[in-house]
Amino acid sequence: MYIQYQFEKQRNLDLSFVTLTISKSLEKQSQNRN
Repeated sequence: MYIQYQFEKQRNLDLSFVTLTISKSLEKQSQNRN
């Protein structure tokens, strides 16, 4: 049960990191268009 929880926590961290990275790269792209 504990391992499952840790795994979920880690996955959520990874997801938020990926989301952050994607939004940052999208920001850069939109700035480059201007």
